[in-house]
Amino acid sequence: MRGQMPNMAEDIVEHAAVHYGKKIAIIDGEHALSFVEVNERSLRLAERLRDLGVQKGDAVQCNCRTAGSLLWPI
Repeated sequence: MRGQMPNMAEDIVEHAAVHYGKKIAIIDGEHALSFVEVNERSLRLAERLRDLGVQKGDAVQCNCRTAGSLLWPI
């Protein structure tokens, strides 16, 4: 993937985790997540959605006040 930008959301998150590691990715009030933590939590969220029966091509709506509020409980 070197020299080109990823174009799938999962690839972008993984690319950022590899390149930016423990640097802060999201700050929301008193909470902060590194790029690695965002990647780990995103993978857990994807796994939970699959466990619920969500399949490739399905639409999923997330109502969150901030990006962090989706990932804090995961």
